[in-house]
Amino acid sequence: MILDKFLTYDQKVTISILCGSLWIYFRTADCYQMIPRLHIFPVVFVGIWIYLNYYDPLWLPIGLAILIIYAYFVIKNETKDKNNKTHLFTSL
Repeated sequence: MILDKFLTYDQKVTISILCGSLWIYFRTADCYQMIPRLHIFPVVFVGIWIYLNYYDPLWLPIGLAILIIYAYFVIKNETKDKNNKTHLFTSL
């Protein structure tokens, strides 16, 4: 499916294991905010991600990259907005 002309299935599995292991090793408490509770996008995303991962192991690192990007742009902006509101109210 993804890069089939360049990588064997075993190489894809090895890459996925390495990426997943590195993510687990370097994760912080903020990593758990990447999949926030009671948000529909992460639920749908993880469901589709699991489905795709059965077809090609390279979906694991692709999904991790998407989660990191999602966390960086969405969760950081939500945190920034909350902090701005907090500072606004404390200054009144």
